[in-house]
Amino acid sequence: DDPAAFRAIELTNGGRFPTKETLAMWDELLVQGYEVWGVGGSDAHSRSVDVRDLLHGGPGLANLGKIGVSRTYAFVPEDLAPVEGYDATDPDDPVRRAIYSGGVVASNGPRALAVIGDAGPGETATIPPGEVTVQVGILWPLAFSSEHPHPDRVRLTYSKIAPGCGDACPRALVVERDAPADSHVMTVPLALPAEWERAYVRVEVVADDDKPLGAFVSPIFIERSAAASAS
Repeated sequence: DDPAAFRAIELTNGGRFPTKETLAMWDELLVQGYEVWGVGGSDAHSRSVDVRDLLHGGPGLANLGKIGVSRTYAFVPEDLAPVEGYDATDPDDPVRRAIYSGGVVASNGPRALAVIGDAGPGETATIPPGEVTVQVGILWPLAFSSEHPHPDRVRLTYSKIAPGCGDACPRALVVERDAPADSHVMTVPLALPAEWERAYVRVEVVADDDKPLGAFVSPIFIERSAAASAS
C-alpha cells in the first residue's frame, strides 16, 4: 500500500542486458506513480570455487567473469563522496541516500547522465502550465567502454503519470535518436501536452553489438507550477 516501500528494480545482473519485458514493467510502475529506480548488480549467484572446479570447469566458474560487470552508479555530492566505500548499515550514508532517492544509473558497464534544466536522475524539474517543450540533455564519457568506444543510439521513454489509472493507464512514448559520432553530448526536445500535470522521462544510452552495452538512467520527474510561468 505504501508506494515508497518499493524503490528499485534490477535491470541488469552479471553483464546481462535488460529485456524489453523488464523495461516495460519499469515503465508501467512509473506511469502508475511509483518512484522506482533502475539498479544493476553482479552477485552472479556463484558458489565458492575449489580446486576441482578449476581443474574440471565445474559449476560456479561460468559466472566468475561476470562479477563487477553490471553495476549501479550513484551520484553523490563531491563533498560527501566516501573515500573508503560506503556503510550499507547506515541510513544516512551518502551512497545509500543517493540510491534511495533515485540518483542512480543501472548499467552493464558504461556510464551516462541525463538532465532537464538543473534536475538530474530522481529529481523533479518544474515547468509552466500549457503545452511545453523540454530539452533533455544527455551526456556519456568520451570512451563509452574499452570495447565499444562510442554508443550507437539514445532512447528516451516518457509518459504522463496517472496514479490509480488501472486498466486506463497511458502507454509510455518513445523517442529514439542515433548518437552523434563526433560528440558525447546531445540534447533532445520533448513536447509535453498541456494536460500532463506530472510526467517522467528516462534515458537509455546503448551500444549495439552481439552483446549490447547500455546505461539506463533513472527517471527525471516533471511537475507543473503556476509560479514557473511567471519566471
